[in-house]
Amino acid sequence: MRSLLIRFGFLAALGVIAVLLVNAWVPSRHLPWRPADLSQPPGLATGMQLDQLAADRDACIAALAAVGVVAAPAPDIDGAEPFCRVRYGVRIQSGATPLTPRDLVMSCPVAAAYVVWDRQYVQPIAQGTLGSRLTGMVSYGTYSCRAKNGGRAASPSEHAVANALDIGEFLLADGRRVTVKDGWNGDDPTAEFLRHVRDGGCEVFRTVLGPDYNLAHADHLHLDMGHSDFCPHQPDPTDLLPGTAPQGYQTPPPQPSTPGAENSTSASPESI
Repeated sequence: MRSLLIRFGFLAALGVIAVLLVNAWVPSRHLPWRPADLSQPPGLATGMQLDQLAADRDACIAALAAVGVVAAPAPDIDGAEPFCRVRYGVRIQSGATPLTPRDLVMSCPVAAAYVVWDRQYVQPIAQGTLGSRLTGMVSYGTYSCRAKNGGRAASPSEHAVANALDIGEFLLADGRRVTVKDGWNGDDPTAEFLRHVRDGGCEVFRTVLGPDYNLAHADHLHLDMGHSDFCPHQPDPTDLLPGTAPQGYQTPPPQPSTPGAENSTSASPESI
């Protein structure tokens, strides 16, 4: 019995040492039990760390404050539909690239993801491809009481809980205004910038949709922190945007319907 206890104690000590070494040497962005550090680029555990902020607004505001971002609690929202409920929302007040309109209500994970996306991707990409820093972004919405694609209430939009952010325009220090609608197509630096910031969004947010997905996103990038990882770089074959389909792309034939498929939660959203 004594020998067994000694072995157990030895293994426990090894486990403690291993954890201490991991915590000391592995960046916190790769460790799901560590709090979110918004100064770091995304890592293996960043998504889980941001998810944990959803119901812990104090921790969220503290994580934002640690990187110089001031956020204020937003009042709860109860919309016209029962699925339109916002809890633990925040408003970013300063410290990040300003959003227009001001005082947008968003979930804590979206606010934190926006700061990481802004600092790790959007600002550096603007400098690298357009030669100017970013002074603002124009949002086309965060909270909106609606279902996906205007459909049934059984499929609420992430906007219904302020868990999504739509960005349609980027404002540069040299006075230029880059719009998703006018700048997406082509092979110039503007199009390169927009595609790269979309790709950067895919590293931080759960779902990112843009003009090359469907008509509903022809003028903006949709970024959300929902439960599904969905970042398509191919068009939705049911709703192609003219001029954005890859060369040689052919719409696949319709697939036979499957009983119960209309209730699937994995169906690709058209307008989230």
